[in-house]
Amino acid sequence: MRNLMIKYIIKINTINQIIKIAVFKILLGLLSIFSVKIAKTPTKDRKINNIIDTKINRKLMIIFFI
Repeated sequence: MRNLMIKYIIKINTINQIIKIAVFKILLGLLSIFSVKIAKTPTKDRKINNIIDTKINRKLMIIFFI
């Protein structure tokens, strides 16, 4: 019985890790799309967008690596 519970917990953990990796890759793709838009914007707006992107990146790092 205990072995079954351990196997079940391991399966849940691996599924959670797979989901986190998939979501992280999707969000990185979205960030790359936004970075292309930032590259096309004028320089005044680019500074504001870079600040926003760094805040988003920090939040993503906190969410996925804790």
